[in-house]
This record gives sequence, C-alpha cells and structure tokens, in this order.
Amino acid sequence: MKEFRSLLLIALFAFLIGCGADEPKETEVTTELSDAVTELTEEDKLKASMTEFIERMIEGDKTVLYEHEFSYYKDETSFSEYMTQHKVIDYAYDTLGGITYNTVNILGDSAIVNANIIYESKAGGEIIKTYTFKMYNFNGKWIKPYLSKVRLERDYLEQRRIYDSTVAAEEAGN
Repeated sequence: MKEFRSLLLIALFAFLIGCGADEPKETEVTTELSDAVTELTEEDKLKASMTEFIERMIEGDKTVLYEHEFSYYKDETSFSEYMTQHKVIDYAYDTLGGITYNTVNILGDSAIVNANIIYESKAGGEIIKTYTFKMYNFNGKWIKPYLSKVRLERDYLEQRRIYDSTVAAEEAGN
C-alpha cells in the first residue's frame, strides 16, 4: 500500500511538472497585455486628446489652449503673450461639464468631429450644445487649434522645408 501511494505521488508530481511547462511565462503574458493596451485607433487617440482638453479647461487650465496651437504660432507668440490675449482671457470655461462624441470622420491628418459639449447651467441642470469642429494630427498628437490656422502652418512648414534643403545643399557644396 505504501508503494502504491509512493508511485501515485511520483506520478502526480510528474504530471504537474509536465503540465506546468506548457503554460506561458508571466513576462510573456505581461508583454501580450501591454501590446494590446497600446493599440489605440486614431479615433481613440483623437477622443482622448479632446477629452483631456475639456477636462483641463474644466479645471481652469488654459495652458491647454496654447498646447493645441500650431508650431508657427508658438514660434511667433510666446506663452506669456498668448495668455494675455483677450480671446484667451475671455474664453469661457467655467461652466463646462464634459463632452460626448456623435461622429468622428478622420480624413488623413485631419478630422471633422461632431460632439455634444455639456455645460452646467447657473440655474441648475445641464445645457447640451452640439458643435462641429476640425482637429488635426500634428506631430503625432490630435490638436484643436484655437487661434492658429492650418493654412498658415502649411506655408510655414513649406518655408522651413525649402530653408532646410537650401542649407543642406550649401553644406554639401562646401
């Protein structure tokens, strides 16, 4: 009887060792999960950027407006100058309550977003207004410029490209 128990324990032990070898290692599972988490669609990235924009404005953080401007505008206007402009000072954000998205149409590096902006009424309750606005994928981030214009950014980038290629050609010639 002792021999039978011993053999049974050995068989059970061998079975457990054999089954355990086929399971993925903990690091493999972690890698697979982290890869799945980082695979966001462009629409998800756009919504996350705009939702962060709204949440920061609710908190009274107007610096997010400057962060959403194009590079030409940031090169021309310092942050302190930007924050003293009347359009920025007068930007009403104190009643923002949130955002919901109706449609997002991505067209390459730009998108047309139709969303409901939720405002908290001073009399109580909520007011929901529907807006359609454009967002741009700029340097890997979706932005909604407030004062800068996409046409001027394209001109600025073209001038920089011409300048950079001229400098490169002159350096190659020397």
